[in-house]
Amino acid sequence: MTIFDSLFQHAAVRNRHKKAPLYRERAEYLTHVQALGRQECTINLMTSYLLHVNRVLGLSKQMRRIEIGELENAGRKWETYTGPLRRRFPGKTTYELFMQLNRFGLAYLHIIEPRIKGNVLISEGQGHVAAARLRKIFTGKIIAAGGFEPDTAEAAVREGDADLVAFGRHFVANPDLPKRIRLGLPLNAYDRDTFYTFEARGYTDYPFYKRRSESVASTL
Repeated sequence: MTIFDSLFQHAAVRNRHKKAPLYRERAEYLTHVQALGRQECTINLMTSYLLHVNRVLGLSKQMRRIEIGELENAGRKWETYTGPLRRRFPGKTTYELFMQLNRFGLAYLHIIEPRIKGNVLISEGQGHVAAARLRKIFTGKIIAAGGFEPDTAEAAVREGDADLVAFGRHFVANPDLPKRIRLGLPLNAYDRDTFYTFEARGYTDYPFYKRRSESVASTL
C-alpha cells in the first residue's frame, strides 16, 4: 500500500496521482511529511498542490533541471488559476468560508477539535481551539466535540465558545453519562480496543452507576 492508497478512497483519484510524473519522488516526500506528524488534511492539500505543480511545469516521467524562467511563468499561471486545486475564497480561506455560512441560517454547526484523529486523542492537554476561534466568526449555534471531559465541556459552554458539547467515547462507556456529569460521579473507563467492533462487549455491558449503599441494600 502506498501513501496515495491511504489518503484517497476513490480509485480514480488514486490513479490520477499515481500516473502523474515523478510518482516515486512525490510518494517519498509525502511519506516523509507524514512521518513528521503532519495532519492528514495538510498532507492531502500538499498532495494536490504537488500534482498541480506537475501540470503547470509540464513535467515528464524523468527528473530535469528547472530554469528560473519556468518557475516565474508557473507562478504567474498559479496566480490566475481558479480551478479545483486552488483556494476559492479570498483571504484566510477557513474564516471566509464560515463567514459565508452565516448567511444560511443553519440550525447548528458541529465541529471536531483537531486534538482528535479518528477516535484517538493526539494532542494531550490542548484546549478547544477550534470552537474558540470559530465562535469569533460563526454566529449560529456551535456543537463542539473531540477530547472533552466533563469539566472542559462545562468550561467551553461557560466561556461561550460552544452552545453544546457532544460526547462519544464517554457515552459508550457510561449509559447514564448525563446523570454522572450532573452529580459529579466517577466515570467508567472506556476500552478503545472494543470500539467499532460487532460484539456486545464494550457497547452494552458497561454498568450504570450504583452507590455503595444501594449495592449493599440490594444484597439484604
